[in-house]
Amino acid sequence: PVNRALINFKNRCTKGVAAILGLVFFSGIASCGSPAESKTSNPEGIPAGAVNAIRDEFFRAGIDVLGTDAINEGRTKFGFLDYEGTASETGMNDGHMKERAWELTQWASRESLAEVCNAEKTEDGTYIYSNTYKEVAVNPKKGTILLRVNGGLEYDFKPRTTETSWVHLLIEQTPVKYLYRDVKSLTAYVDFSVDEIKNYLGESEYNTSVHAAQLVWYFRLRNQKGEQIWFGIPLYDNREEERGYADGEVFSYDKGTQSAIYSMDKVFYLGEEGAKVGERYQCVIPLNSALEFCVEQSTASGAFSEGTTVDDCYLTSMNMGWEVPGTFDCQATFYKIGLYAEKL
Repeated sequence: PVNRALINFKNRCTKGVAAILGLVFFSGIASCGSPAESKTSNPEGIPAGAVNAIRDEFFRAGIDVLGTDAINEGRTKFGFLDYEGTASETGMNDGHMKERAWELTQWASRESLAEVCNAEKTEDGTYIYSNTYKEVAVNPKKGTILLRVNGGLEYDFKPRTTETSWVHLLIEQTPVKYLYRDVKSLTAYVDFSVDEIKNYLGESEYNTSVHAAQLVWYFRLRNQKGEQIWFGIPLYDNREEERGYADGEVFSYDKGTQSAIYSMDKVFYLGEEGAKVGERYQCVIPLNSALEFCVEQSTASGAFSEGTTVDDCYLTSMNMGWEVPGTFDCQATFYKIGLYAEKL
């Protein structure tokens, strides 16, 4: 069947560069297996003069570790992934950092990685932090990070009920701020793979409206009045792989943060079937038209106050990684992350 969301998305491309990049990417820039461009140059499909708003893309300054209870512990920092003391040597001098960029959140997990005192170091310079329930492996030389959740153990191999919070394992930061009016284009880039998915629930226990493993990427889209919604670039959902096609563009609502959510159409950057386990994807994702449409619809619906335009808005605090409402073991690797701003 024809995906109407994709057609509508292309029809809304009002800035030429977004339309051109979107069509070129959909016809073949996304690929599996081949390595990304050098970290010192922009990936293929990114404007040569664009700058990466993601701070400390190599994770060299280390990662602060937050707690497991989002409500009672909030943004309190309980630990620091310091790569056996070497994070301070690489420092934070990337041109626009005054403090560490990255935080690790592990909401609703049974045990905190802040309690892991020592990392296992591999020959290639990867530092592995793990406990019974999850693993984070960072290579500050290559700029890669692996996120793993052992959901079977987190949920005692039983189905989660709707009354129970679900496990999160996310990396978070606040990118450099660029007002939309000050840029010619904004382009997201992610080079990633979903390495493993294992569902422990049998057919009689597995409820697809409750249980899932989702790899997410969200930004807060904020206007000058401080109003905000979630702007999502979804990456993987096990239910899509099971049924053979990806979700389209979606507006929804997050009760926890009391914010509207807009999620892009994955067909635009991952194809009609979405991401598959064991394959590597390098996604160039033009954001101009999606941002324009999102702000237009958010203003019309009341999520943004009357008179808000996309020129008044900017992308801020982001989170990326696993949300696991189901009894799944899941693992993903990020090889490169970017939010590229091409200035006027």
